[in-house]
Amino acid sequence: MSHPLVSPALLRTLAFLGVTEALLYRLARPPAAGEGASSGVAASLHEGAGFAFTLAFLLSIAVLLNLAFRAARRPAWPGGLNTFLGICFVGLAAMGVSALAADAGPVLAIGFTSLSLVALMAIAMHAFAVLTPAWPRAFAVAYAAAALCSAASVVPAFLERLAWAPARRPELLVQAPRAGEVLLAAAGVLSFLAWAEARPGGAARIQAAVALVPAGMAGLGLAAASLMTAPETGLLGARPEAWRVLLLSSGLFLAVLTATLNLMSPRTRGVGYGLLFLTLAGFPLRIAHQDALMVIGAALLLAPPDGPPILLTAAPGGTREAEQAGPSGGPEAPGAVLPS
Repeated sequence: MSHPLVSPALLRTLAFLGVTEALLYRLARPPAAGEGASSGVAASLHEGAGFAFTLAFLLSIAVLLNLAFRAARRPAWPGGLNTFLGICFVGLAAMGVSALAADAGPVLAIGFTSLSLVALMAIAMHAFAVLTPAWPRAFAVAYAAAALCSAASVVPAFLERLAWAPARRPELLVQAPRAGEVLLAAAGVLSFLAWAEARPGGAARIQAAVALVPAGMAGLGLAAASLMTAPETGLLGARPEAWRVLLLSSGLFLAVLTATLNLMSPRTRGVGYGLLFLTLAGFPLRIAHQDALMVIGAALLLAPPDGPPILLTAAPGGTREAEQAGPSGGPEAPGAVLPS
């Protein structure tokens, strides 16, 4: 979009805190109680990561409010949908504050999960209807279906805490997490096909080489943490199948590669942030912070474009001529002459 959907400063801060808390808090096991300097350092690091998690959740609430405010000032979606999504963003922020202020019970968890899923579905369905390229539309379908599988797996667990769930889950809900993982891996591949542009030049090759570093670390890290650790500490559970590890690691590698490539280009940085937040949300989406990251990422990634940015070029006679950039970044058609 030609105007930022969220304050860039908020996005940068949320990205830093999100990566920090995801690696050092959500994906790390709490340190075992013990004596010595190493155990003390590990405990302090875990506490610091927990504080980063709280800050990241607070910041995700601020980003949701910023999304609602900016969408109200300059609508990013058509009128009715824009109003509906603004209400969803404000509602999610209000429930997030409630989750921080008091113990989040299963009723609040179900409400947050349901509202975030409704917002995601609205964004994804509109993106499918208006986006012209096939790959972004396919991504919207795959990721929305993965989120639906996530909700189908976590909501029954919340209902069990309320004693509202049936004694035995239907087989369809039992298999939902595995189906969601396949769809999530497919979304990672589709993100690469949709937003990893081939850019000519030596600088682009250097950027691609740099982007391979975090992508490789993410993909290989997931594989190693799943196959080379004790069964009780594996990220994908005890003794996961090799094909499952390969599928998810490949999807994660391509998603992180695409996000990094887009983050390094000012023109596509919104796409990079969107993919980064969807990646940091993880799977399944069990907590409010994950749901908030999912909605923020989807809004940044799938918001409809409102036309290429306006370029102002010098024209004879002391005027500035507005030209609209085409897909390659060059002028497509001259616009009105703007007085200097």
